[in-house]
Amino acid sequence: MKPIDRFILLSVLLGLLINLTSSFLDARFPQVGLYLTALLVIAVCIWGIFRLSSVALQYFRSGRYSVEVFLLNQNNDLLLIKHPYHRRLLPPGGRLNQWEQPHEAVSRSLLEEAGISEFEFHARFHKIQAPKMINNVVERVPAPYLTQIEHRKQRRDIKFHYDFIYICIFTGNTTKSLASVKEYHPKWMTLQEIKQLDKSSRPFDDAIQIYEDLLKKLKPRSTNTRTY
Repeated sequence: MKPIDRFILLSVLLGLLINLTSSFLDARFPQVGLYLTALLVIAVCIWGIFRLSSVALQYFRSGRYSVEVFLLNQNNDLLLIKHPYHRRLLPPGGRLNQWEQPHEAVSRSLLEEAGISEFEFHARFHKIQAPKMINNVVERVPAPYLTQIEHRKQRRDIKFHYDFIYICIFTGNTTKSLASVKEYHPKWMTLQEIKQLDKSSRPFDDAIQIYEDLLKKLKPRSTNTRTY
């Protein structure tokens, strides 16, 4: 249930409770009932203002933070999905839900958009591969490989958003076909295949650039044998 729906439902229930309480007290304790009813009305008004402010703040802030997951298989092919809004192939990801942490959004996005739960944060690009409790109040989690501000048109009135880039490696069966999840149609693609795509369906230039940089960093270094 959405926050605004919960607010409306609770407002109706509180209104009924106030009316019942007021009727009961008026019949037995007229003076006390008047004071208590006034206090209840004031409390409900304060609570309503607080909730409306929270909903308004969430509306304007929603979509300002998102994740983008560059998931590689053993051949360093990149997982792409058909983005339902941009209508082109892009790495999985999307906006963070309320109270959701970025590394949690990575797991949710891969599962929802590609049906993938078998993955790890790439050790080459993330110092921490899994959440770890340091003590009873501190938990260290995988940090983004890269953070960028995207000034692309988004849903609602969002004019820009922060995009947290994560690099992950697929640990499942590479020979197993990807499940066709909803309208996302996930697929593995090489850099050459991506560049051969039509411009309207090709990933954005920044995504291609990140993928190219990853491949350069993952390329085995040549070893030169020196003779003395």
